[in-house]
Amino acid sequence: MESKEPRDSTVFEIEKKDGQAKRLTVESAISIDVNAVRQISDGLKVKLKNFEPSEVNDLHLTLGHFGKPDDLYNEIARVVPGLEWDIFEKRLQELLLATEKVLSEDVTAHTSDIRIFENGAVVLTIDKAQLLEKKVNVYAATVRFLSQLGVSDPDEYMRSSTAEGSNLHFLLPDRWDPHITLGWIKTTEEDGALK
Repeated sequence: MESKEPRDSTVFEIEKKDGQAKRLTVESAISIDVNAVRQISDGLKVKLKNFEPSEVNDLHLTLGHFGKPDDLYNEIARVVPGLEWDIFEKRLQELLLATEKVLSEDVTAHTSDIRIFENGAVVLTIDKAQLLEKKVNVYAATVRFLSQLGVSDPDEYMRSSTAEGSNLHFLLPDRWDPHITLGWIKTTEEDGALK
């Protein structure tokens, strides 16, 4: 079945980076020791070829992402034939408000270690246990969102998803790596894959 093209929406402001639309993310602003982050970034610049640090003002704690609204709509419309854009848009707005409420609560978290994700992101990982309740609440809101849209078994739908095929894959608490992106390793064709 072909997915319907969603009409233009003024509800969602999608940021762009390097000309590309970014995903709707579930992220929380953080208070962090700026000097410590600068020291870590300086050390990473020495150790990692092509490391480009994030701007300190852009640092945030990532709890997951929903993808771009039109991509998410098309993904769900494949399993919910006849899904109307207006209904999707309304429910997505409710989901974003619910996650905003979860993220507005203060939490103290401790960093774990520095890792490099397959996509080249250099991240500072956070101890999961301290944030698990927030993640479970975001997951519950997402299950409710999918159920309201007509997905018959939202939990199974997300569990059977793949990272390449679903924007919701990493919203499951057991697939989640809470992190702060410190920067990126930029590669060129000559550099090849990350090592």
